[in-house]
Amino acid sequence: MQHLVYNISALPELTEWLNALPADVKNKRILAGVYSSLSEEKWFTDVRTEINSYLPTATVTGGNCPATIDTSVNEQNHTQISLMIFDSSWVQGYSIPAEQSGHKSYESGENLADRLLNEAPLRPSGVMLLFSPTMLDVSDFYAGLYAHMEGIPVFGAGVGGHPDIHKVIMMLDKNILTSGFIAIAFYGKSLRLESTHHLGWIPFGEIMTITSAQDNVVDSINHRSAAQLYNHFIGFDNDDFFSHAMEFPFIVRRNGINIARVPFAVTDQQQMTFVADIRRGDQVQFAYGDINSIMENLDFFNADMKRFQPEAVLTFSCVSRLSFLNGNPNLEVSPYLNQSNAGGFFSYGEIDSSSGQDNVLNATIVSIAFSETPARTELSSDMSEDLTPPVTSSRDLARLKRLMYFISRVTEDLQKANRELRNISQKDALTGIYNRRALTTKLKQELSYAREGGLPISVIMIDLDHFKYVNDDHGHLVGDRVITASALIIASCIRPGDFLARFGGEEFMLILPATSAEDAAEVAERIRKTLESQTRTMDIPSVTCSLGVACDQHGKSSSDELIHRSDQALYQAKSNGRNQVFTAPQEV
Repeated sequence: MQHLVYNISALPELTEWLNALPADVKNKRILAGVYSSLSEEKWFTDVRTEINSYLPTATVTGGNCPATIDTSVNEQNHTQISLMIFDSSWVQGYSIPAEQSGHKSYESGENLADRLLNEAPLRPSGVMLLFSPTMLDVSDFYAGLYAHMEGIPVFGAGVGGHPDIHKVIMMLDKNILTSGFIAIAFYGKSLRLESTHHLGWIPFGEIMTITSAQDNVVDSINHRSAAQLYNHFIGFDNDDFFSHAMEFPFIVRRNGINIARVPFAVTDQQQMTFVADIRRGDQVQFAYGDINSIMENLDFFNADMKRFQPEAVLTFSCVSRLSFLNGNPNLEVSPYLNQSNAGGFFSYGEIDSSSGQDNVLNATIVSIAFSETPARTELSSDMSEDLTPPVTSSRDLARLKRLMYFISRVTEDLQKANRELRNISQKDALTGIYNRRALTTKLKQELSYAREGGLPISVIMIDLDHFKYVNDDHGHLVGDRVITASALIIASCIRPGDFLARFGGEEFMLILPATSAEDAAEVAERIRKTLESQTRTMDIPSVTCSLGVACDQHGKSSSDELIHRSDQALYQAKSNGRNQVFTAPQEV
């Protein structure tokens, strides 16, 4: 196969280039990509018409973008023409307008997967997706598609204008979409295809929780207005929010992988809107671009290219990377551009299934290598050359690398200090479990979750029976040992997600999210039996406990009200003779 990449700013340039193509190209199967910083439908239609007049059987696709990636980064009314000319492989295109996916994006992804797998005599070698990033649920659609691809590489990027991300033009032959998906399936027995991606953004600062979010719109983080919190740390102008946010995305960790999430707008209600999915309960941190990580990735890319020996390379790089490397925009993409058969564009959201997950990516660079010939075991001299760009030795870059190193070290020290302070402020010094202050904060948070989700929440108040006699008869040091041992025994009885704290003295409290009164009573009874039996066999005075259970069916109580009800239930358990569980009646 061949990959011919050409840059134009006017139709006569395209006509001249097409006229110069070898005559036999017209008989080949071709995928023509049109990627342009112009956001005019007529321009795309005119370019497609001109291509098909010379290459009538070519499949023509593409979209608008902030800038193209070819011989250099070009942001000036520039269009890249990418011709993938196959020897034996072929492509099939599919367009899915937004109105077809509607609110059933996952099902639409599944339907596309069914067509890809069943409408051709071969399984696809790979699938490219172009999508509008802000006007539909890209994450759900991709998840539905990915679930049925069975190891088939899926890759792609979000298109859109700059600075107006909402101005979307996508093209598949004569179809122009302003919202939706375009899928290009690659088929061929000899076609090799491999995708890779790299983030290079490093998380720093406090780990925060998304406390209210729906449909990629975040209302609150740590129960604070999302936009106000972001502005507190980063600072931004509402009129130019996206250009600030691109350089400082959030990092979400899912299944052991760091994924960036870039907010692109602030609503009048001070909500933040994101390009890709972000969910209530996600743990997030701010992130900064780390030039050292980016440069290290160039070495990996060089090695990958030498191993794979591509005949064509496509690259999609998030526009946030273009903004971050403003002084040296060619820095990161230079090795890609040094491949004579490379092209691509800067994007709004990326897709790459090579991670083994169905997450839409942000702030990421994705590269896809293609070839219809087997890799040679001996590399030619041009493939063995170092592709590292000469700009790496510039004084500006050296200064940036030192700055990033300084920031990373300071961040590590601050995070370590914050962890130590958090432990001091949230942990009980004697037992090592959480203290009353941490419990109060956690209970308010869990009540909010229960209220939003319409879920029950229960608490258990635990008190060691006749503990005063332990101190009186054996001394306070032995009493401390009993409290510590009791904390460990109680902790061994709780479930993942439960929250145990020392409430004070010989009292403990347990928060049980999404738990009914009946289930909480079972946990309480397990604690009671275990504490009684295990302390009998330990080198401490044996103790029993009384437990009061209280439940709120929908999280409508305040934290003080729920604690008071559990305390009243505990008082009743003691009044009934101790060493037992009492459940507070449900409030009407």
